[in-house]
Amino acid sequence: MTKVFVTGGTGLLGADLIRKLLESGLYEVHALKRSSSSLELVDDIELRVNWLDGDILDIEVLETGIKDASIVFHCAAMVSFDPRDVEQMMAVNIEGTANVVNLCLENPGLKLIHVSSIAALGHPKRPGLKVTEEDKWIDDGSRSNYSKSKYLSEMEVHRGIAEGLNASIVNPSVILGRGFLEKGSTKMFKNVYNRFPYYTEGVTGFIDVSDVATFMLKLAAMEATGERYLLSQGNYSYRQIFDWIAEGFNVPKPHKQVGPLVRALAWRLDYIRCLFTGSKPLVTRETTKSAFSVQEYDNSKSLKLDTFEYGDLQIQIKHVCKQLNPILGGR
Repeated sequence: MTKVFVTGGTGLLGADLIRKLLESGLYEVHALKRSSSSLELVDDIELRVNWLDGDILDIEVLETGIKDASIVFHCAAMVSFDPRDVEQMMAVNIEGTANVVNLCLENPGLKLIHVSSIAALGHPKRPGLKVTEEDKWIDDGSRSNYSKSKYLSEMEVHRGIAEGLNASIVNPSVILGRGFLEKGSTKMFKNVYNRFPYYTEGVTGFIDVSDVATFMLKLAAMEATGERYLLSQGNYSYRQIFDWIAEGFNVPKPHKQVGPLVRALAWRLDYIRCLFTGSKPLVTRETTKSAFSVQEYDNSKSLKLDTFEYGDLQIQIKHVCKQLNPILGGR
């Protein structure tokens, strides 16, 4: 069987990708995890994976995982909007990707599939246009540190491509799926389940984790393209997503729109709370801006990949709710 190496294998996307790799019966899966990583998302397949303990900054461990692999799926990344995490996030996302790229270059014929983000894409050329893969990221002062880290990590992959690396890049929008309840988009499911009453009318791209993993498997079966692909099932308001989640859990839909005053005060009040408690922020200037902004994404390039189709996001959200319901206590 073909050896593949997955970084970030215990996270939302990595876990789903590993499951699909094993289901295909074509791959011998090796994956990186920290010794402290929870295996909750892979508990049913844990024993079928060759795990390596370490992190993305541990070159010796990475070298062991990448050696003799035919494909490397680089899913590992740090997502944070806490100013206190900037240094660590830059190291993990940029230096970690550079480590992966350098080791892949030492293994001729190896293929790299790098998971970037829509945060690494630029703004559209004119208001009203959708973002595409061709929109170049510019540091105009409005970009978050996370956005900068993902852009610079993507530049490491482009450096590798220029040096002869077989690589492709995917830029997923907001990934929905059964992840950790206190992290990322899965926290939205928990909040709606707990009858959080507020919503915003901000719009962005959303995609189910299964579609991202499926697309990556299709890339793995192809010759590396050297291309980047924006992955998004569609553009929806947060209110619409919250409504579908509420329907999936059979709970009341959020019914209070967050107004301008709350928008202006929320992250400032939470910043003051963190100063006194030392805890991590629940709301930041960046997350508040995202929740209210309207930005649409063009997925037409991804749809040109042979036989690839996106699923029905409403049905996929209902499935995630079914998975999470017993974990949340069930109603």
